[in-house]
Amino acid sequence: MSVKRKAYRGWQARLDGAGRRWSGWRKRRHPFYRIYATDWDATFLPELDRRIAIAPAHRLVWVRVPKAANSTVAWTLWRLLNPGAPSPSGRDEVKRWFTRPSDLDAQTVQALGDFYKFIVVRNPFTRVLAAYLEKAGHRKYGYKIRRRAITPGEPPVGFRGFCEYLAAGGVNDDPHWCVQARLCPFPIETLDDVAYVESLQADLARIVAALAPGRTDPYELVPALGHATGASTKVAAYYGEPERRLIAQAYAEDFERFGYDPERLPG
Repeated sequence: MSVKRKAYRGWQARLDGAGRRWSGWRKRRHPFYRIYATDWDATFLPELDRRIAIAPAHRLVWVRVPKAANSTVAWTLWRLLNPGAPSPSGRDEVKRWFTRPSDLDAQTVQALGDFYKFIVVRNPFTRVLAAYLEKAGHRKYGYKIRRRAITPGEPPVGFRGFCEYLAAGGVNDDPHWCVQARLCPFPIETLDDVAYVESLQADLARIVAALAPGRTDPYELVPALGHATGASTKVAAYYGEPERRLIAQAYAEDFERFGYDPERLPG
């Protein structure tokens, strides 16, 4: 017998929002947030804090963009930086190995300017579809989508409705579909590298070479499916011209900054 899923109510959303604001206010007092991400709303800071992965001993900062090969990058970096160590129990344990900005002391924050920093980004058309396929049917994320007047009613919200929601301002509601450039607390031009999901094998090899210049054994990308949605193979099934225009509008900053073509769907 199937179990009926509980609805996510407005009072739960307000309670969650209050908790994030309180957590964000506390994070503002930490050394990292006295210097970086000062223009972020306090409600968003707890989410941002989870997206910046730091390895102080290796002088490394990785800006984790949701739905951009996070699990694969995390496993690959962990294997590189922990040679010979027993494997963690899962991808969550791998990600917890990295330090969050709010855990840094003032001395380490001051040294971040000399750390190797990079971000991995993905074509906005594919990333939006991946976020939709994974999150739109979830009671909590679905509530964020449906609470805007443009997409009223009960779940599931169709992909066209999701695109309309994003173009109407929903793009700022959650890091899983936020503009990628806005997730980075550092100016993009100051990063040491920008890697692309579409060329991850070569791009991550370049980053590995920079992190371990004396490495002699072959570099190996560690596939980790995580919450894989297969979005890259489903673009044609979900996108028409209206959806393409909406996403090109909502993610204009990503298309321009990272060199993706807003007029051309991938695949």
